[in-house]
Amino acid sequence: MTIKDLRSEHSSERVKITKVSIDLSIMLSSLDYVFSEMHKLEEVIPETELAPCISSASETFRDCYCLKYLPDIDFSKIENLSRCFCNCRSLESADLSTTKLASDMYGIFENCIFLKEVKLNIENLSIGKNMFKNCSSLNSVEFYGELTVFDGIIDFQETALSGEAFIRMLKSLPNAINTPMIKCTRPDIVSELTEEDIKIMTDKNWRFNEDDNIREEIIL
Repeated sequence: MTIKDLRSEHSSERVKITKVSIDLSIMLSSLDYVFSEMHKLEEVIPETELAPCISSASETFRDCYCLKYLPDIDFSKIENLSRCFCNCRSLESADLSTTKLASDMYGIFENCIFLKEVKLNIENLSIGKNMFKNCSSLNSVEFYGELTVFDGIIDFQETALSGEAFIRMLKSLPNAINTPMIKCTRPDIVSELTEEDIKIMTDKNWRFNEDDNIREEIIL
């Protein structure tokens, strides 16, 4: 099956598909929406490598409710991953440590309620809003990249990160050119942070969201 074949499949048939073997070598501009709303899809088997001209995977797997694991697709050349896995509520882990070109990750894992572990390259990140919105089982996040251009906020309010896991995440942050922010005011996390933990982050040119008053709470 090709991407064109899948896109032309009638919606009433798409929702019944549980497994897809697909040729990804077709020279198309994007993977946008290719598997979206395939509610019963459990497995995607690439027959070929991804065509080098494809740079966008926006909403590619949106609403794939039964997808537990990331397909063996090379995302390293993808620039747009906005809402790529949104509402993949069975997804348990995601290794995107090679996505160094990805700049748009808006809502990439939004509503992935059983997602537990994420590895993510944020070297070229510019849009990160709602990345982990309603990721209520997420307890491990590891960032990759030597230097990030990101200047926004990454919000961990709706995750299950423990204080220890949060500190591990801080240690994995790449150095920042600008001054991006981390948002998390959960008392269970704040209570475990020390001045040394904050220094790890600030030395990399990251800071907490100004509204969080994290430093004041630690001092008190």
